[in-house]
Amino acid sequence: NYNVYICNTTFDADLIGNASLLIVPDIETNFTLTEFGLINDYLDNGGDLLIMGNIQLDGYTYFPDWQLKAYNNITGRFGILWNMGEAKDDINNLGGKSWQINLTSDAFGTGPIATSILHGLNYTLYISGTYLNISGSVEVILHGNPNTTYAVDQNDNVINLSAENIILMAGLYNETNNMKIIAIGSSKIFYDGYPYPLDYENSILLRKTLQWFKYYPDTAPPTITITSPPDGEWLTIS
Repeated sequence: NYNVYICNTTFDADLIGNASLLIVPDIETNFTLTEFGLINDYLDNGGDLLIMGNIQLDGYTYFPDWQLKAYNNITGRFGILWNMGEAKDDINNLGGKSWQINLTSDAFGTGPIATSILHGLNYTLYISGTYLNISGSVEVILHGNPNTTYAVDQNDNVINLSAENIILMAGLYNETNNMKIIAIGSSKIFYDGYPYPLDYENSILLRKTLQWFKYYPDTAPPTITITSPPDGEWLTIS
Protein backbone atom coordinates (compact mmCIF):
# COMPACT_ATOMS: atom_id res chain seq x y z
CA ASN A 1 0.00 0.00 0.00
CA TYR A 2 2.95 2.34 -0.54
CA ASN A 3 4.25 4.06 -3.66
CA VAL A 4 8.05 3.92 -3.39
CA TYR A 5 10.35 6.75 -4.43
CA ILE A 6 14.11 6.21 -4.13
CA CYS A 7 15.99 9.47 -3.63
CA ASN A 8 19.70 9.35 -4.44
CA THR A 9 20.07 13.13 -4.59
CA THR A 10 19.54 16.03 -2.21
CA PHE A 11 15.88 16.19 -1.26
CA ASP A 12 13.82 19.32 -0.80
CA ALA A 13 10.80 20.39 1.23
CA ASP A 14 8.30 19.36 -1.45
CA LEU A 15 9.75 15.88 -1.76
CA ILE A 16 9.86 15.06 1.94
CA GLY A 17 6.63 16.95 2.58
CA ASN A 18 4.75 14.53 0.32
CA ALA A 19 6.18 11.43 2.00
CA SER A 20 3.96 9.33 4.25
CA LEU A 21 7.00 7.32 5.42
CA LEU A 22 10.70 8.27 5.26
CA ILE A 23 13.05 5.27 5.14
CA VAL A 24 16.73 5.88 5.89
CA PRO A 25 18.92 2.77 5.56
CA ASP A 26 22.69 2.76 6.24
CA ILE A 27 23.52 6.43 5.57
CA GLU A 28 26.16 6.36 2.84
CA THR A 29 26.62 10.09 2.23
CA ASN A 30 26.06 12.61 4.98
CA PHE A 31 22.97 14.81 4.85
CA THR A 32 23.38 18.53 4.44
CA LEU A 33 22.37 20.90 7.23
CA THR A 34 19.33 21.81 5.13
CA GLU A 35 18.33 18.16 4.83
CA PHE A 36 18.73 17.60 8.57
CA GLY A 37 16.45 20.58 9.11
CA LEU A 38 13.86 19.18 6.69
CA ILE A 39 13.91 15.80 8.46
CA ASN A 40 13.45 17.50 11.83
CA ASP A 41 10.54 19.57 10.51
CA TYR A 42 8.98 16.50 8.90
CA LEU A 43 9.05 14.59 12.19
CA ASP A 44 7.85 17.55 14.25
CA ASN A 45 4.86 17.76 11.92
CA GLY A 46 3.90 14.14 12.56
CA GLY A 47 5.97 12.33 9.93
CA ASP A 48 6.91 8.64 10.08
CA LEU A 49 10.51 7.39 10.03
CA LEU A 50 12.03 3.94 9.57
CA ILE A 51 15.78 4.31 10.14
CA MET A 52 18.30 1.47 10.03
CA GLY A 53 21.96 1.55 10.98
CA ASN A 54 24.87 -0.74 10.34
CA ILE A 55 28.23 -1.58 11.83
CA GLN A 56 29.73 -1.59 8.32
CA LEU A 57 30.32 1.11 5.75
CA ASP A 58 33.04 -0.42 3.55
CA GLY A 59 34.27 -3.88 4.34
CA TYR A 60 34.14 -4.42 8.08
CA THR A 61 34.88 -0.94 9.39
CA TYR A 62 32.67 0.44 12.14
CA PHE A 63 30.62 3.62 12.03
CA PRO A 64 32.88 6.52 11.04
CA ASP A 65 32.36 9.53 13.29
CA TRP A 66 30.35 11.51 10.75
CA GLN A 67 27.93 8.64 10.19
CA LEU A 68 27.34 8.02 13.88
CA LYS A 69 26.73 11.75 14.40
CA ALA A 70 24.28 11.78 11.49
CA TYR A 71 22.15 9.05 13.06
CA ASN A 72 22.20 10.69 16.46
CA ASN A 73 21.43 14.06 14.89
CA ILE A 74 18.18 12.61 13.54
CA THR A 75 16.95 10.51 16.46
CA GLY A 76 18.91 11.66 19.51
CA ARG A 77 16.42 14.33 20.59
CA PHE A 78 13.68 11.68 20.67
CA GLY A 79 15.62 9.38 23.02
CA ILE A 80 17.28 7.07 20.49
CA LEU A 81 21.10 7.03 20.42
CA TRP A 82 23.33 4.83 18.28
CA ASN A 83 26.54 3.14 19.42
CA MET A 84 29.83 2.45 17.68
CA GLY A 85 29.72 -1.25 18.35
CA GLU A 86 28.17 -4.57 17.39
CA ALA A 87 25.77 -7.12 18.84
CA LYS A 88 26.93 -10.74 18.82
CA ASP A 89 25.77 -14.14 20.01
CA ASP A 90 27.99 -17.23 20.15
CA ILE A 91 25.10 -19.62 20.88
CA ASN A 92 22.00 -18.49 18.98
CA ASN A 93 23.28 -17.68 15.53
CA LEU A 94 23.23 -18.72 11.89
CA GLY A 95 26.09 -20.76 10.50
CA GLY A 96 28.27 -20.43 13.58
CA LYS A 97 28.79 -16.70 12.89
CA SER A 98 28.23 -14.65 16.02
CA TRP A 99 27.15 -11.54 14.10
CA GLN A 100 24.23 -13.42 12.49
CA ILE A 101 22.02 -13.59 15.56
CA ASN A 102 18.95 -15.78 15.70
CA LEU A 103 16.68 -13.75 17.99
CA THR A 104 14.20 -16.04 19.71
CA SER A 105 10.90 -14.93 21.20
CA ASP A 106 12.74 -14.39 24.50
CA ALA A 107 14.33 -11.37 22.82
CA PHE A 108 10.97 -9.77 22.01
CA GLY A 109 9.74 -6.66 23.81
CA THR A 110 6.45 -6.75 25.67
CA GLY A 111 5.08 -3.22 25.20
CA PRO A 112 2.18 -2.23 22.93
CA ILE A 113 4.38 -1.38 19.91
CA ALA A 114 6.39 -4.60 20.21
CA THR A 115 3.25 -6.67 20.67
CA SER A 116 1.54 -5.16 17.63
CA ILE A 117 4.56 -5.81 15.39
CA LEU A 118 5.87 -9.13 16.73
CA HIS A 119 2.59 -10.97 17.38
CA GLY A 120 2.73 -14.31 15.58
CA LEU A 121 6.51 -14.31 15.03
CA ASN A 122 8.69 -16.99 16.56
CA TYR A 123 12.16 -15.65 15.75
CA THR A 124 13.99 -13.23 13.51
CA LEU A 125 17.52 -12.94 12.13
CA TYR A 126 19.58 -9.91 13.20
CA ILE A 127 22.56 -9.42 10.91
CA SER A 128 25.67 -7.32 11.35
CA GLY A 129 24.09 -4.58 13.44
CA THR A 130 24.88 -2.17 16.21
CA TYR A 131 22.86 -1.57 19.37
CA LEU A 132 20.91 1.43 20.67
CA ASN A 133 20.49 3.41 23.85
CA ILE A 134 16.91 4.49 24.48
CA SER A 135 15.19 6.75 26.97
CA GLY A 136 11.90 8.50 27.62
CA SER A 137 8.88 7.04 25.85
CA VAL A 138 10.92 4.93 23.42
CA GLU A 139 9.90 1.27 23.58
CA VAL A 140 12.00 -1.86 23.20
CA ILE A 141 10.90 -4.03 20.28
CA LEU A 142 13.90 -6.38 20.03
CA HIS A 143 16.75 -6.86 22.50
CA GLY A 144 19.42 -9.52 22.85
CA ASN A 145 18.76 -13.15 23.65
CA PRO A 146 18.89 -13.51 27.46
CA ASN A 147 22.22 -14.92 28.70
CA THR A 148 23.74 -15.35 25.23
CA THR A 149 23.77 -12.05 23.29
CA TYR A 150 26.55 -9.59 24.10
CA ALA A 151 27.82 -6.28 22.74
CA VAL A 152 31.32 -5.21 21.72
CA ASP A 153 32.85 -1.81 21.02
CA GLN A 154 34.76 -0.84 17.86
CA ASN A 155 37.87 -2.57 19.24
CA ASP A 156 35.94 -5.81 19.85
CA ASN A 157 36.01 -5.35 23.62
CA VAL A 158 32.95 -6.75 25.38
CA ILE A 159 30.66 -4.07 26.83
CA ASN A 160 29.21 -4.63 30.31
CA LEU A 161 25.56 -4.81 29.28
CA SER A 162 22.94 -7.43 29.99
CA ALA A 163 21.27 -8.92 26.93
CA GLU A 164 18.00 -7.20 27.85
CA ASN A 165 19.80 -3.84 27.67
CA ILE A 166 21.27 -4.51 24.24
CA ILE A 167 18.51 -2.80 22.28
CA LEU A 168 18.39 -3.84 18.63
CA MET A 169 15.04 -2.44 17.50
CA ALA A 170 13.04 0.33 19.16
CA GLY A 171 9.85 2.23 18.48
CA LEU A 172 8.28 5.54 19.42
CA TYR A 173 4.74 6.82 19.00
CA ASN A 174 3.92 10.44 19.82
CA GLU A 175 0.25 10.73 20.70
CA THR A 176 0.34 14.52 20.33
CA ASN A 177 1.37 14.81 16.68
CA ASN A 178 1.02 11.12 15.62
CA MET A 179 4.74 10.85 14.78
CA LYS A 180 6.05 7.30 14.57
CA ILE A 181 9.69 6.16 14.55
CA ILE A 182 11.16 2.68 14.21
CA ALA A 183 14.94 2.43 14.67
CA ILE A 184 16.82 -0.80 13.90
CA GLY A 185 20.54 -1.23 14.44
CA SER A 186 20.92 -3.28 11.24
CA SER A 187 20.18 -2.42 7.62
CA LYS A 188 20.92 -6.00 6.56
CA ILE A 189 18.02 -7.33 8.62
CA PHE A 190 15.82 -6.96 5.52
CA TYR A 191 18.43 -7.97 2.94
CA ASP A 192 17.04 -10.77 0.78
CA GLY A 193 20.21 -11.97 -0.96
CA TYR A 194 22.32 -15.02 -0.14
CA PRO A 195 22.65 -16.24 2.54
CA TYR A 196 19.90 -14.22 4.25
CA PRO A 197 16.58 -15.17 2.67
CA LEU A 198 13.62 -13.12 3.78
CA ASP A 199 11.67 -16.32 4.43
CA TYR A 200 13.58 -16.43 7.74
CA GLU A 201 10.48 -14.69 9.19
CA ASN A 202 12.17 -11.34 8.50
CA SER A 203 9.71 -10.78 5.67
CA ILE A 204 6.89 -11.01 8.22
CA LEU A 205 8.72 -8.55 10.47
CA LEU A 206 9.09 -6.12 7.55
CA ARG A 207 5.43 -6.42 6.52
CA LYS A 208 4.21 -5.94 10.08
CA THR A 209 6.52 -2.96 10.57
CA LEU A 210 5.09 -1.25 7.50
CA GLN A 211 1.56 -2.08 8.61
CA TRP A 212 2.31 -0.59 12.03
CA PHE A 213 3.15 2.74 10.43
CA LYS A 214 -0.16 2.78 8.55
CA TYR A 215 -2.56 1.48 11.17
CA TYR A 216 -1.18 2.05 14.69
CA PRO A 217 -2.87 2.81 17.00
CA ASP A 218 -6.07 0.94 16.18
CA THR A 219 -8.46 2.38 18.78
CA ALA A 220 -11.82 1.61 17.14
CA PRO A 221 -13.35 -1.59 18.57
CA PRO A 222 -14.78 -3.99 16.00
CA THR A 223 -18.50 -4.66 15.72
CA ILE A 224 -19.19 -8.35 16.34
CA THR A 225 -22.25 -10.21 15.10
CA ILE A 226 -22.75 -13.95 15.58
CA THR A 227 -24.71 -15.31 12.63
CA SER A 228 -24.17 -19.01 13.17
CA PRO A 229 -25.40 -20.89 15.08
CA PRO A 230 -28.64 -18.97 15.68
CA ASP A 231 -29.30 -17.79 19.22
CA GLY A 232 -30.78 -20.56 21.37
CA GLU A 233 -29.81 -23.44 19.09
CA TRP A 234 -28.49 -26.61 20.74
CA LEU A 235 -25.42 -28.30 19.28
CA THR A 236 -25.28 -32.11 19.29
CA ILE A 237 -21.62 -32.42 18.36
CA SER A 238 -18.58 -32.00 20.59
